[in-house]
Amino acid sequence: MTLRLEFIIYTLFSVFVSKLYKVKTMAKQTLVSNEAQVLDNIQRFGDELERSPDLQSYLSYFRAWYTGFESDGSYSFGPSKFIGYRNLTAEDYIASSELDGRQTESRLAKWFVEIGPEHIAYEPLREQLHDFLAEYGKAPSSAMRINIPISVHDSAVAEYAANAENGDRLLGDLLIAVALRLPHAERQRVRAAL
Repeated sequence: MTLRLEFIIYTLFSVFVSKLYKVKTMAKQTLVSNEAQVLDNIQRFGDELERSPDLQSYLSYFRAWYTGFESDGSYSFGPSKFIGYRNLTAEDYIASSELDGRQTESRLAKWFVEIGPEHIAYEPLREQLHDFLAEYGKAPSSAMRINIPISVHDSAVAEYAANAENGDRLLGDLLIAVALRLPHAERQRVRAAL
């Protein structure tokens, strides 16, 4: 066999093996099945980020951020495409081009809700996410969204309701909170009805 033919065979074999390995690693990636797994993954994301400059290079591209609340009152963050899969590592994330953020966001919507600037927790979370990313020399994507556990969202709304004096404003805020939990298509339908 000529050297050129050996090189071609070796190259084709290498491509085949790398694709086979990628398929095998993708078969292992399973979506999370409960909120506890998500919160564990948010912690794992922080740990993986510390040791992986390659993962750090993706920070400005993540759009959907999910929040875990720490016992000391601080927050931890993780992007949907990382925390939505069980036990993902930095290497798994970087090696896979087939992880699907739409699937993870759909799954995470069972336990988390997106909040906007009108939510009482938005500004402190936005600031802390900005500071978190700045530690790695990064800034959030302009399309960044923040999601918090539904239980935290509901308790914030309830606390606000208990302290509100204006009944109409309270009702309006409640409608906004409920609308934020709706899928995008349903929100559009509600807007059209108003």
